[in-house]
Amino acid sequence: MLLIGGSAGAVTPPLQLVETGSGFSSPVSLASTSADPTAIYVVEQGGRVKRVVNGITDAKPFFDISKNVRTSGEQGLLSIVFSPTYAADHTFYAFYVNKKRQVTVSRFVPQKKTKGKDGDGGKGGGGGKGGGRSSFKETVLLTVNHSAFDNHNGGQLAFGPDGDLYAGLGDGGGGGDPLGSGQNPQSKLGKLLRAAGPTFKTWEVVGFGLRNPWRYSFDGANGDLYIGDVGQGSIEEVDYRAAANLATPANYGWNRYEGTQDYSTGTVLNPADSPATPLVFPVQQYDHSSGDCAIIGGYVYRGAAMTDEVGRYFYADLCSGRVWSMAAGGGDNRLESVTVNTPSSFGTDSAGELYVVSLGDGKIYRLGE
Repeated sequence: MLLIGGSAGAVTPPLQLVETGSGFSSPVSLASTSADPTAIYVVEQGGRVKRVVNGITDAKPFFDISKNVRTSGEQGLLSIVFSPTYAADHTFYAFYVNKKRQVTVSRFVPQKKTKGKDGDGGKGGGGGKGGGRSSFKETVLLTVNHSAFDNHNGGQLAFGPDGDLYAGLGDGGGGGDPLGSGQNPQSKLGKLLRAAGPTFKTWEVVGFGLRNPWRYSFDGANGDLYIGDVGQGSIEEVDYRAAANLATPANYGWNRYEGTQDYSTGTVLNPADSPATPLVFPVQQYDHSSGDCAIIGGYVYRGAAMTDEVGRYFYADLCSGRVWSMAAGGGDNRLESVTVNTPSSFGTDSAGELYVVSLGDGKIYRLGE
């Protein structure tokens, strides 16, 4: 195990996993909105979103676009994010891979209400709470061809502290970035993209050199960015960018570097680089020597239930199920006392409490002390 910025150690008091939902089919993400403060929303790879309150899942999906998504390999419906003004506009955004193998970011708004029966949900799928299902109108905001391989799609949507919508895209798949996406400024693959409202249709690159930023997040207290970028065969990494620096594009190094190690010495860092586009190395990284294989990026904890964990960034590994936390910004890294069966994502509720999604057992757990 290789760790940068601290050492692994025990946590006192030990953490616990509290089951808060079960019976999900390939759950890959979790979302919440302050407009529905008692609920969490579980994203299933096959194209459905389930609403859960106090451990009980609604009988009908909140949202269903299973007919529109491709689910081969790492493809599927990969995340949703609710509008910051969801209470007023009932708008949310989804990141999925469509039947044409395109990475797609779309806006969904309610279109109508079907009373007394289950509607087909129209193009955007069905959802809502009892008494019929809302139909959503879809507006496609971004499509990126992803036809060569089924992996490295990225998958995360999030609103940044600037109010812009962010999308993380993988390098297009295969081993070693065969498409040359990471350091190609003309490609949207291997990038962190950003679009400003109100249309969210004009996308700019704010992060180069990413292999597969499956999960990233912004610290709810200060807007700092954390990226869990999945490595090739050796190194998993956590990248960090302070909110004050988000306006400036950064290069996270792939495929010239895997973590801080040389990977492809023949790769030239993208020609857009300059002192204004800095090379950013990870604040935390680990190797595969202990059965680990792929980082699952998480969140800085800002809830109230785990008083000893406030201000710590949590992340996990897909294969070992191990969970770590580190001090915000890097350093004081420690191995936590819980393991999760094939974790696929973290998420937070509207109060900032932290959850982990288990792909292996189809359950959702809340972290507690």
